[in-house]
Amino acid sequence: MSLFTDIRRLFMLSCEDVNDFIVEYLDGTLDDRTRRRFEKHIANCPACSTYLDQYRETVTLVKEEADADVPEPPEELVDATLDFLRQHYDDAAKNGAS
Repeated sequence: MSLFTDIRRLFMLSCEDVNDFIVEYLDGTLDDRTRRRFEKHIANCPACSTYLDQYRETVTLVKEEADADVPEPPEELVDATLDFLRQHYDDAAKNGAS
């Protein structure tokens, strides 16, 4: 790594860093310095900004679904799904895939 890269990392986060810190950011548990760097990156990176928006929307949808009254799937569906997965796993194992 170059000196410039080392210095830049002190002030800016990479897209990978944003991914690593996203949960803490949304939970409000990032330290102030990291939160500012996170927000600076988001403000200047359309891809990470979109990712953050989608992540927030996913969290909202999951919370809404967790509150919904969802019936248990029929036992026949569970059995058929498990049979399918077992067969697929067995076939993959025979062919050397995992």
